[in-house]
Parts: sequence; structure tokens; C-alpha cells
Amino acid sequence: MHRSRIILVVMLAITLVIASTGARAASGFAAPAFQAQWQAGEAITPNFWGPLETAKDGQTEDYKDAQGGNRLVQYFDKGRMELTNGTVTNGLLATEIITGRIQTGDNSFQNQAPPNISIAGDAENPAPTYAGLAGKGAALLQPATSTPGAPINTMITGNGDVSTTDALIPDPAVQVGAYDDATQHNVAAAFADYRTKAGLSTIGYAISEPFRATVKVGGVSKDVMVQIFERRALTYTASNPDAFKVEMGNIGQHYFQWRYPNGTGQTQPNPNVLVGFVRPPTWKPDSTPVTVPAGVLSITNFLGPGPKQKFTIQVENQSDPPTTLDKVLAGYVIAARQKVSGSITSEAYLLDSKIGGEPAKGYQISGTRQDNSPISIISVVVFHKDKVYSFFFFANASPMPNFDDIQGILATMTFLS
Repeated sequence: MHRSRIILVVMLAITLVIASTGARAASGFAAPAFQAQWQAGEAITPNFWGPLETAKDGQTEDYKDAQGGNRLVQYFDKGRMELTNGTVTNGLLATEIITGRIQTGDNSFQNQAPPNISIAGDAENPAPTYAGLAGKGAALLQPATSTPGAPINTMITGNGDVSTTDALIPDPAVQVGAYDDATQHNVAAAFADYRTKAGLSTIGYAISEPFRATVKVGGVSKDVMVQIFERRALTYTASNPDAFKVEMGNIGQHYFQWRYPNGTGQTQPNPNVLVGFVRPPTWKPDSTPVTVPAGVLSITNFLGPGPKQKFTIQVENQSDPPTTLDKVLAGYVIAARQKVSGSITSEAYLLDSKIGGEPAKGYQISGTRQDNSPISIISVVVFHKDKVYSFFFFANASPMPNFDDIQGILATMTFLS
């Protein structure tokens, strides 16, 4: 029997806060994947998400189609990050706030009237509000015909009254520069250029026509061009320095104020869904019903890209009296060896490592079954608070395929309580 040693080293230091989110600054990024996305965005353009000092702490929100019915989110000035079934997503906040529909699942919504919050500028100013745009200004939300090169001369007041002006801004950026066929809206040239740089996945398609408004910024009234997109609100101020002519509105702040008018966004996490991780796109949630044995809180499965490759997360309460990592792992070793009942080609205890900042132990084995078909198994166990978290990777292959994916999954694993 040939034995080879595979070393799995997973180091993760994270502070995860699921707490009341008042006016104080965030204590940190709620997940490593959020920090990575924040850094990537800020490298594209200044104030892409807004500073951590003005962000909210991580929290859970109900979401019907997430594991256990809720997900980890974190609000920033310019948007929201979500850890949905192991993948980082960004909400359609502008769409929700304009339509007055809070999304609580892939196809589930909760009605709530658009707020009287200024879309741009100071909190107290004559700028149009979301309620005004959705009400009297609703014509700007209707599909429009393409008008390439047309000047942006539509004005809207604070209460949503719409008019046109002869006072044109002699600036090619304040003209129609593109047309979104998907939503049937013209896009101002300044915003079309900015979206190319920031990314369609960040901004989204236009859901309003571009318009101008008198907006008070820092106490000074300015003529500002505004347009609402699926995920963000963009403004253009011709008098600003070039680097800050186009800016993102504080849609993250505004949405949070709207959804949580009492200033707190905490929801109680489902006690059975206690981990999050960054899921590679080729690993998909397994919707097959699972029978959860007595004493086990939850079992969640994902299907990998390899032959019948599966990743299972099992959560259960610690035994009384408490056991040890070594004893739990020993049981998994016995079970794995029973499955690899033909010949063993590789077997190793994985070096002590950490998952979510907690000590972890693991074991891997590859070989064949009695019928000579290939099989590989990786088992990793970690304790957090009063619970036992077990992670199993299984494949009809030898050695285990997609090992880099497995390392990445474990390296981004976070505890949600």
C-alpha cells in the first residue's frame, strides 16, 4: 500500500460581528470575502463602497432562498454586500427603494412605501426624494425611446414635479450617450462612461431617465444631474473636480434608513445555519431533501464539478460531557476506511490548522472500493462555542479533484454566531 501525505493548511483570522447596528462605525468587515470585494472596488475608483468607518456592522437578514432562510449582510454608504449560499452578492437596493418592494427571497417581496429621503446631497435640501420620484415623477421611470445625443434638460423638484428647462449645460457629458435595451432607458454620457469603468454588475441597468435637480451639497445649491440604476444612484456635478464629477449616491445609507427606521438592523440568525463561505461558481447547492439524524442541527450539501463530487456541512451540539477533536475525527476515520474498502493509495492526517480562527483537525484518504471504483474522502472537524462543525468532501475519483477549490472553501469559512 502506497501512502502519500497531503498537507492542508488553512489559516484564517476574522472578527465577525452579528450585532445591533446603530450610528456607530463598523467594528470590522463581516467576512473576508466582503473585505476582498471592498478593496477591489476602492481600487477601481475612490469611494466605491464608502469608508469602513461609516459602514454598519454585519448582521443577518431574512432571505427565503438562502440556507436556513437568512444570510449575512453588511451595509456600506454606497451599497450592501450579502453572503448568499456561500457566494458574495450585491443587492438591487435602488430598485427596491424606488419600487417600494423589499426583496426577501429570489421571488419574495415585502411592500413598503418609498421614503421621503433626498436622493442626493445634504439630508435637508430641495433635492427630489425617492417618494417624489416614485410618485409625481413616475413618468421618468417609464420606458422611453432612444434619443442619442439629446441634451439632459428634464428637471424635477423636491416633491417630484417634472418639467423641462431651456437652460442647457454646455457639456457633452450631460447628453444621452447610451441606451439600455434591457430596461428601455436612455443613459447620460457621463454615467455610461462611468459604468464602463465601475462595471455593469455594480451599477446595473438604468431604471429611470436621467434628470437634473437643484441639490444642496455642503450647504451650497448646485445644478446636479441624477440617474437611478438597478443597484446604484449616480450623480454628475459639472462644477466638481474631474475625479469627482460623477459620484455614487449613498444608496446603502438611504436603504438602511428606509428598511430600519428605528436605526437597528439586527435579526436573529437561524440557529441551524451557522457558517458562511465563498463558494466557487462551479459548486452548486444540492436541493435534494436530506434526512437530518436525531441530535444533528443541520446538514447542507453542495455538488462539486468533479465526478459525483459533494461537499457536506454538518452542525451538531457538543456532547455532554464534551469530547475532543481527536475523538470526533477518529470516528470519521473509521467510517472513511470502511468506504475505501478495496485498496488505499493515499492516506494522511492533515496538519493542525484553523478554520474561522478555531483549531481544526482533518483526514484524507483515496483509493478504491471493493468493486475497484475510485473514491476519495476528506473529513475536517472544528469546534466553535458549544457546537461541532464537520466538513466532508467526497468524490468518485482518486485523488480528490478540485483540491484548490476545497482549500479556498475552508479558508473563507466563517461562523455566523
